[in-house]
Amino acid sequence: MARIKIIFFSAGVQEIRLDNYLLAETDMVIFPLGFNLGKRDVKKKKTIVILWYSPDDHKVFNKIKSLRQNFTHLPIILIGENPTPKDLLEVIELKVDHFLTLPLSKEKLQDTLQKLVRPVSGKYFPDLSGFRQKAKMLFQRLMDFRAKNKNELPTKSLGIINPSYSGFLPAPKPDKGKYYDLNVLFFDDMKIIRDGKTLPAIKGKKNKALLAYLLYHHHKPVHREVLMDKFWSDVSPISGRNSLYVAICNIRKYFSDFFQSQEVILLENDCYAINSELEILTDFDQFNFFYEKGKSIETLQGLKHALGAYNKALALYQGDFLGRMRYEDWCEPIRANLMETYLFILNQVCTYFYNQNEYDACINISKKMLLKDNCLEEVHRKLIRSYHALGFNDLAIRQYLKCRETLEKELQIQPSSQTQELFLQIQTGGVQ
Repeated sequence: MARIKIIFFSAGVQEIRLDNYLLAETDMVIFPLGFNLGKRDVKKKKTIVILWYSPDDHKVFNKIKSLRQNFTHLPIILIGENPTPKDLLEVIELKVDHFLTLPLSKEKLQDTLQKLVRPVSGKYFPDLSGFRQKAKMLFQRLMDFRAKNKNELPTKSLGIINPSYSGFLPAPKPDKGKYYDLNVLFFDDMKIIRDGKTLPAIKGKKNKALLAYLLYHHHKPVHREVLMDKFWSDVSPISGRNSLYVAICNIRKYFSDFFQSQEVILLENDCYAINSELEILTDFDQFNFFYEKGKSIETLQGLKHALGAYNKALALYQGDFLGRMRYEDWCEPIRANLMETYLFILNQVCTYFYNQNEYDACINISKKMLLKDNCLEEVHRKLIRSYHALGFNDLAIRQYLKCRETLEKELQIQPSSQTQELFLQIQTGGVQ
């Protein structure tokens, strides 16, 4: 089978890890959303374009319009969550080949790619049967709604998305007997370990941020225009290119003391990448692996059997993702997503201990969760119930008052009726 070329357009909104979820015969390159494809970019290989969707993102739709004008038959995949009805109509009108919604499995993505390169009469055309049928049904439903509501579209988005879902499936489980050239830790502060020794931190904030970005994307090349847009968007293109070149030179010099016979940073087709011959292990990939493993075990065997995998994931979370690099915007969506996953795992473990009447453990975990997000009302309720179960009604009442004060201050809302009812039950001794 001939190799497939994937062109991923980054809008600078969401970082996506596609590396391990593509077909083995796939080459991937990242371009900024404003990059204009030329015929040379698509003529040599079977090419598929992937874009990330965000609700009402007109830049993405303008990009699709431009691609359709210049490359009529170029397959286009849109990936995102919670499409609005208005945007669904836009997707249909622009003849997007596939709209894949999160959560998205590796199998689903690979199956979609295989369909798009399926041979028909010696040429390759997209398989649109399933998508077109669904799109037709959605279109009819939207038209019926508009007819009944004077052409007004609903503002709420469609679909139900698991808020704790981390996105794409993680890298394979690390091989304990395998040698890794680099072990990279992203949680809290970035650390790079080689042969069991932590390397000294690279000097310079920009150098460190760029190195972190390349190591995070160590499975794939990143176009230099993307890097310039990420790190030097506030200067002219010439200055940005020069600054990028200097930073890359600094990173290469940094690694030269530890890799005498290998170049760590490679440049090919205007794309920078970590040398693919290097074996790299990251705590990010391991965390996602054990999280997904825990979810799978919980679904098949129950929460008790998933605790081992969940605890391994929790042990890896030594702090927020690049928590000491708050000045870099590209980290924020990744950081927020990982924290949400972390809180989800803690909540599952906490629920298990509560159901086992292990209230001390439940209290400790709940406090840890509230340090990350003190507006988690369900966690406040677990604390209140746990204190009450141990006979500490005074602490239970204080926890309710703290919950009410926090919600009023942070969200300008009152506790839910469920929480208020729990408080009244504690006061009257009628907790069930």
